[in-house]
Amino acid sequence: MMWDTILLNVNAVVCMLIALRLMFFRRNGCRFRRLMAAIAYTIILASGYIAFSIWLGLYSYVDPAEVVLNIAICIAIWRADGNIARLVVRG
Repeated sequence: MMWDTILLNVNAVVCMLIALRLMFFRRNGCRFRRLMAAIAYTIILASGYIAFSIWLGLYSYVDPAEVVLNIAICIAIWRADGNIARLVVRG
């Protein structure tokens, strides 16, 4: 039971880190791309929803693979400085 609680809290924090990094992304001269903004907005909504659902008790079980995947996504977003275009677009 304690392991499940730890995984839930880690997943909530990781999802909140994803949402916060994307919310406070600054373009600094990069051009505006409507599709990238829509993708970032969708990720913000989804990860924020998961975090608040966990903290409100609506999300009661998390798979360890989901936590690992969310950590990998969080690391990728932070390494790209919150720039979704760096993760999605090649070339």
